[in-house]
Amino acid sequence: MKKTTNMISLFTKIALMFTILLLVSCYTEPSLQRYFVDSSENKVFQNISLSPQSFIKNAESLSEENRAQLENITKLNVLMLKNDSKNDVYETELNKLNKILKQEQYKPLLNAGEPSKSMEVLYVGEGKQIKEIIFFGNDKSTGFVVARVLGNDLSPENIYKIMLLGNQLDMSELSKIIGDFTQG
Repeated sequence: MKKTTNMISLFTKIALMFTILLLVSCYTEPSLQRYFVDSSENKVFQNISLSPQSFIKNAESLSEENRAQLENITKLNVLMLKNDSKNDVYETELNKLNKILKQEQYKPLLNAGEPSKSMEVLYVGEGKQIKEIIFFGNDKSTGFVVARVLGNDLSPENIYKIMLLGNQLDMSELSKIIGDFTQG
């Protein structure tokens, strides 16, 4: 009888440990990627996914070295939400996004602005192995824009080289998309 009680007790402990392990493994903090996916299904957001080739019109006129730098970028995801003062969607979504971007995995590179208008640049990765760069701009009078730049070999040196290309790039298509958002 004692042997049966011990086996039941052991089985109960194993079942309890398994249940706790299952519950803990199912809980994950919300990620920016998940936020993008969830928001893309919401009609109040504008969501755009682009390859650099689709919005940089003059890539062929760049030097081979500069084109190689751009090819490190594989995708650009942009999510925009207008601030419609008639409802609380903007504040709710801004709070969700700020909570996500405060997680340890999102490391700040640059912060600028004031409470009503701000801009942040963050990254995900370690050392020279940057997985993604995040640009987040917020203007309480218009709304917010968050962009994820994904790629290969996004080392600080390569990011800097890409930034130096800024004046040489024809990004009028991307500017038009963002301009359409802020204007209407």
